[in-house]
This record gives sequence, C-alpha cells and structure tokens, in this order.
Amino acid sequence: MNYQGTTYSYNQRSEILIPTRRGTSYYGPQNHKPLIAYQGVTTDFEFYVTDTNRKPVSIENKTFTAKIIDRTTKVAVITRTLTPLDYAQGSLLMRLTEDNVASLSPALYDVTITYTDSESQTFGLYTDQNFRLTYVLEVKENIGTTINESITIDRLPGGISDKYPGTAQTRNSDGTNTAAVYLTNYTGKVFVDATLETDPAERDWFPIIINPDQDDKFWTFTNTTGIEAFTWDGMYMWVRFRFENDVANTGTLDKILYRA
Repeated sequence: MNYQGTTYSYNQRSEILIPTRRGTSYYGPQNHKPLIAYQGVTTDFEFYVTDTNRKPVSIENKTFTAKIIDRTTKVAVITRTLTPLDYAQGSLLMRLTEDNVASLSPALYDVTITYTDSESQTFGLYTDQNFRLTYVLEVKENIGTTINESITIDRLPGGISDKYPGTAQTRNSDGTNTAAVYLTNYTGKVFVDATLETDPAERDWFPIIINPDQDDKFWTFTNTTGIEAFTWDGMYMWVRFRFENDVANTGTLDKILYRA
C-alpha cells in the first residue's frame, strides 16, 4: 500500500498602511491574518508598505523596526530591524530565527512596526484601514521538531539504575521511549521497569514488554558486542533499567542511552 502526503510552502505576507490622502474613503486592507511562528523553525514574514489606495510606497531613506510585545507585561521581548527586499515596491522582510522563537512561550503577542526617516523622526504604521497599530503574532509549539536530549546511564551499581523521567514528564505526546544498550561480549538479560507514581516505592515498579516479538519483559544477549537499540510505547512517570548477568558472562554492559 502506498501512502501519499502533500506539504505546502507558504509565504506569510502582510501590508503596512501609510495614510497618504485625506477623506473617508480608504482602500487599505480591512484586517490582517495573524502571523504564526513555530518553535524549532526559522520563519520569514514579508511586509509590503502601501498607501491608502494600496499602491506601493518607496522605502528609500527609511528604517523600519518591528517590536514583538508580551501582552502580559507590555514589554518588547524582541526588536528587529526589517530588511529591505525591494525599495521601489516597498517590500520588507522580518526573519525570526530558531533562537528568537525559542525565547518566546507559546502564546499571542502584539507586533508593532515603526519607521524612522532621514530626519530621525519616528512614525507609527497601521495594519489596516481601521488604524490598528498592532499585528497579532501567534507562537506555537512544534512537537514534531522537539527532540529531548538522551540520558547517559553508565553506572548500574548492583544491576539497577537510578530512576529517570518518563514520557509523562517530558511532554512527549506520542509516548515513544527509545534506548540503546552498549555491550562488550555481554551475556545476560536487560529489563526496563516503569511506574506511574510520582514518588514510587519499590512495590510501585513493574517490568514492561520491550521485546514485543517474543512478548518478553526483557532483552536477552549472548556474547554480544556492539549497540542494540529498542523502543516501547507508554506514558510512564519514571523509568529505570535492570540487568541480570548470565553465569557464563565474561563481558560488560558499558552504558545505556535513554530518550523519552
């Protein structure tokens, strides 16, 4: 069976209105769509400076500045100088990098744009014919690009590890757990225990199935050298690892990498 999907490349574009005529009849945009930025990716926003007849306005000798304002504190959290793309057509670019967006929590923000002319005078700009000064920027969490750091477990005193945060704590919405076991000529079994308790006692731990092909709650190794990886699904509060050496074992379990 073939599966197909379609992806889209959108340019987020908005007009900036500079009133250039008197009277009550305006042809500027009546409103604007919210700007959207996702955490974990770089996003470009294009702005077109127009007059009240929606004709391009030259941006020669003008410096345009955008401020992203936290709606709760009313403080500008990011200030960006817009990059001219086409002076005659009044085209400007605002780029928010991964690092910029990482500093913002998922929420709604206000965006104001001003320009400074050759005489160092600063003017406000409007988003639409209703003379609104602010755009709406929505910052969204991008689950698909959020990759948690792996935890390195290189000491298992007594054959059992410490407890580590599971997917219930790492905001991993699909519940996928991944582990990689590093071995040198190792013979024995590796177990994964989990718990739903926030402060577990020993009786609160239970083994989970990590070898679904055999419906086993352990992974068996025989004179294995290298890296063996396995995954399992489940929303667990904590996870820990155990191992049991076979009596014939002459090797070592060197470390485990775990990601929830």
